[in-house]
Order: sequence, then structure tokens, then C-alpha cells
Amino acid sequence: MASSADGSVLAAAGYSKLYVSTNAGHDWTAQTLPSGEWTCVAMSADGSKLAATFIGVGAGGVGYGGIWTSQATPALPLNIASGTGGNLVFSWTLPTTNFLLQQSGVLNGDWSPITNQPVLNLSNLQYQLTLPPPNGNAFYRLATP
Repeated sequence: MASSADGSVLAAAGYSKLYVSTNAGHDWTAQTLPSGEWTCVAMSADGSKLAATFIGVGAGGVGYGGIWTSQATPALPLNIASGTGGNLVFSWTLPTTNFLLQQSGVLNGDWSPITNQPVLNLSNLQYQLTLPPPNGNAFYRLATP
């Protein structure tokens, strides 16, 4: 089995199938993959990259194997909490692609990158960034550079 850092995406290597859940194990979907015995599975922290190995027996009893990989576009939730002194604490799971935290004064306005560097918390595989509260309205998002 493999899990994303937050446990929302799971993968299980079964004898003849590879199963994936995108809702913390509530529902499972068998992947359409080569037949064989799935032996190992690994997943990125954000759940968007998956790799699995399999072995099989071909014609004449000849063994073969392979590595299957998959990559989806990560959907990273941006978490915001209040910190000490009224500061805002932003956090998001370690992504497989680069994301920047951006800010805008209006929701459909121009977005500016926040230049402060987030810190990686290795205990939960999340980037964290603490900022002072904004003056006026502020909207935040994660975007690819």
C-alpha cells in the first residue's frame, strides 16, 4: 500500500490488480493495467504521482516484469490558520510540481507572488509560511510559476 501525506489518496497492490482510492479509502477503483502480479507501489506526498511494479509469466513460461507510472495534476488545498500575534499561517502539502503562494486585493485582479520562502515541515510533509495580517482585503492562491 501507499498513501499521500494526508491520507486522502491511497493505492494498493493486489495479486492481479492495482487499486486506487481518491477519498481516503471509501471507494476503490481497479486500474486497467498489464496483467501480472503487482508487487510494490509508491506514491508522492501530494498523491499525484504513482509508481508500481509487476511480474508476470508470458508464453512458454518466460517471466517478465515492469514498472508502471502515472501522474495527475495535483489539487492542493491551501490551508490558512491564525497564528500568534494575529499572524496568518499558510500550509500546503509538498507538491510534485512547483507552486507559488500569490496574493491579490481583489478576487479577479492581478496576482502578485509572495516572496517569503516557505519552510518544509518534515513531520507532515507540508510547506508552511507565516505572514502578518494584510491591510484591507486579501485573497490568496497557489499557482504554478
